Amino acid sequence: MPKQQIFVYNQGRLETLIQQDNSIIQYTYDSNGNLKGRQKGYSSEPYVFSLTAVSYDIYIKGVPDTVSLVRFPTWTEQDGQDDIEWIVGEKVAAGVWKGTVVFSNHGGLGTYITHVYIDQKGIVGVSAQVKDTRKITSPQTASLVDGFYEIYVEGVARTVSEVRFPTWTEYNGQDDLVNPWITGEKINDTTWKIRVPFSKHNFETGNYFTHFYYLDKYGKILGIGGTTVTVSGGTTGPKEPKRSNGSYEVYIYGVDPAASKVQFPTWTAYKDQDDIEWIDGVKVANGVWKATVYYSKHNSETGSYITHIYADGKYVGAWTANVIAQ
Repeated sequence: MPKQQIFVYNQGRLETLIQQDNSIIQYTYDSNGNLKGRQKGYSSEPYVFSLTAVSYDIYIKGVPDTVSLVRFPTWTEQDGQDDIEWIVGEKVAAGVWKGTVVFSNHGGLGTYITHVYIDQKGIVGVSAQVKDTRKITSPQTASLVDGFYEIYVEGVARTVSEVRFPTWTEYNGQDDLVNPWITGEKINDTTWKIRVPFSKHNFETGNYFTHFYYLDKYGKILGIGGTTVTVSGGTTGPKEPKRSNGSYEVYIYGVDPAASKVQFPTWTAYKDQDDIEWIDGVKVANGVWKATVYYSKHNSETGSYITHIYADGKYVGAWTANVIAQ
């Protein structure tokens, strides 16, 4: 009797097709349930898996209906069987059993060896290579002036259903850790990203820490690595504001949160400081202050407007704008 194709469904969606030549096709879907891709392999040959996959499945076909227990003892090549796990198989179709190998139970990277036992009898052995395929793109430094920064992780396994990026600052520990953890945006089959907005972290300066956690289709989670970004303060405002607008605003970020008064002395380059005005700043957020420069206070002149910034009498920054007549 010829072998038949076997279809394995999960929550109503075709997940795996075991073909007549023993090849396996894995199907992946987007968040809306649309088919995204297919990946082919052979259950009897060595695999290469990304560590980000969190787990992988091993299938065995042709198991007699009388069999009540199939186990998949698995261990890593390093240090022998010190991490052996006797995985109990799951019957997914007539004559087809599956074992799921979870990386966190075996220390992550390396060569994985699995034997298959049917009712206490060893039948076959398979192996797999688990590698770190990731490429992380993250700035080393960032400025509060920019409002946010982004982190990209490439080389994520296609079977990953979600990537989470818990992020916090060094200042005061994890008091600003966003819960639930930031969920990444999937850019393509193997790339995820997040945007870290400074407003979620009290506009703090210093080190920002992000760790990476990967979830598979079973909801199992594995944390792998992280990155650090050093964030500094700074000043910002318009480069060429129009005089017709009547005014413009200057911001400074990263001021000592304990500062009680921030001033923005401002004057024009024309005739130097004959028109200097000590503008009292307005606190708009933790460490963030702003000042509004009115042209009428400076004879409605065009050209360079120079602003220095003092926090409790200490110089902390400057900004220069070139006012145009339009």
